[in-house]
Amino acid sequence: MKRTELRKYAFVITFAMSVNMDEPEEAIANYMESFKEDYTRENGKFDKKDTAFIEDIIYGVHKNKEEIDSIISGYSEKYSIERLSKVALAALRVCIYEIKYREDIPNNVSINEALNIVGAYDDESTKKYVNGVLGSFVKELSENKEN
Repeated sequence: MKRTELRKYAFVITFAMSVNMDEPEEAIANYMESFKEDYTRENGKFDKKDTAFIEDIIYGVHKNKEEIDSIISGYSEKYSIERLSKVALAALRVCIYEIKYREDIPNNVSINEALNIVGAYDDESTKKYVNGVLGSFVKELSENKEN
C-alpha cells in the first residue's frame, strides 16, 4: 500500500484519539480492522508492513505528544493548542512526528501530505496556518543543522 493511504489512516486514528481521548491500543483496535477490510475489498492485501507503519506513527505521536505539542505551541502565534481544530492538530502531530523521528520520509513529503489532509477535512485558512507552522519549524531545523 502507498504511504499516502497509510498516513491518512494514521491521521484518522490520531484525530480519533484527540476527540475520544482513546489510548493508542484502543484506537488502533477500533479502526484497524475496518481499514483493512475497506482496503482489501478495494485494492488487495493489507500486509504487516502497512500495519507497522501506521502503528509506528500512532505510538510515536502518543509517546512524544508532549514534545510535539510544545513544538506546535512554539510556532502557533495566533492560537493555543486548545483552540486549534482537531483536524489541524492531528495533521500537525503526525507531520512533526515524521519530521523529527522518521528520517526515511523527506520533510517535503510529510508537509505536502499533511496539507492535503487538512485541505480535505478543513478550510483553506486552516491549511495556510498549518503550512506556516510547519514551514517555520522546518526552516528552524535546517538553520540549526547548519550551525
